Amino acid sequence: MRSAAFLALLLATSSGQELATGNPFVGEWVANISKSRQSPDYRFQAATLRISVDGETITMSSRLIDPSGEQKQAAETFRTDGTETPGKLTPGILLAARWLGTHVLATIAKKGNETIALVTYEVSSDGKTMTLRSSGTVEHVIVFDRK
Repeated sequence: MRSAAFLALLLATSSGQELATGNPFVGEWVANISKSRQSPDYRFQAATLRISVDGETITMSSRLIDPSGEQKQAAETFRTDGTETPGKLTPGILLAARWLGTHVLATIAKKGNETIALVTYEVSSDGKTMTLRSSGTVEHVIVFDRK
């Protein structure tokens, strides 16, 4: 089984400066387990994701409760202009992200020349839910409700 840090990492066109004011991603999000589809290898009982945006920089902090009830916390900060940023949680991981409009963020995690995860985060038009879709090492569809 992969590390909890990698799982937490999965839980990254317009300029970030334009999006930072009133950015629909900013805030705290709670996983709605009943509406989500978790990977069998990366299950959790609960997850909270806190997102902040400052210009072209985004920080995602997560708190997970794994199947055994253990709480795990992690955070990543990376750029949203497509620049590769070394990951803090897993050595050798490079993160890149780009806004695909005001309500969609696409992220890629690479190790060497191998893409290990493609993750999109999409906030609903009413701003009440966010859906994380990951493919690669972990296949998830996690629906978050705004806290």
